[in-house]
Amino acid sequence: MDGVTSGGGDGPRVVVLAATNRPADLDEAVRRRLPRRIYVPLPDSTARRAQLARLLGSSSSFALSESDRDEVVRLTDGYSGSDLAAMCREAALAPLRELGDALATVPASRVRRLKLADFTAALRVIRPCVAPDQLTELVAWDKQFGSGGG
Repeated sequence: MDGVTSGGGDGPRVVVLAATNRPADLDEAVRRRLPRRIYVPLPDSTARRAQLARLLGSSSSFALSESDRDEVVRLTDGYSGSDLAAMCREAALAPLRELGDALATVPASRVRRLKLADFTAALRVIRPCVAPDQLTELVAWDKQFGSGGG
C-alpha cells in the first residue's frame, strides 16, 4: 500500500477497509499501514434485541411475547450477529421438521408459528463462535493497538 494515494482535490479516493478476527496475527508493518484499528465488540442486549427484530421481521409466523423475546436476548449473551442469524434459521426449521413427509403438501398458512421452545432448542445446537478467553485477548489487543474506538 506504500505509494497508494487518494489523488487529492476532487479526484477519486481510495479507501481500504479490512476486517479480521485474528488481530494478534497482524505484524507491525500491517499495523503501521492500517493506522485506524477499531475493535467492534459483540452485540450487547440492546443490539441483540434489534438484530432479532430485524431477523424475525414483523411476520405473523412467530408467536413470541415480549417476555419470550427478553428471554431469547438474555440467553444469547456472547452471541455474534452471525450466531444470532444461525440460531434464528435453526429455530425456523423446527415447525418444518415436525411436518416430516407432509411438508410438501401442507400450505404455508398451516405451518405452526415459532415459539420460545424453538429458540431454546436452537441454542442447544448453535453455540457462540467466540470463546470468552478469545474476547479477553481481543480486548487486550485493542487496549495495546486499537485506535480508541472512534
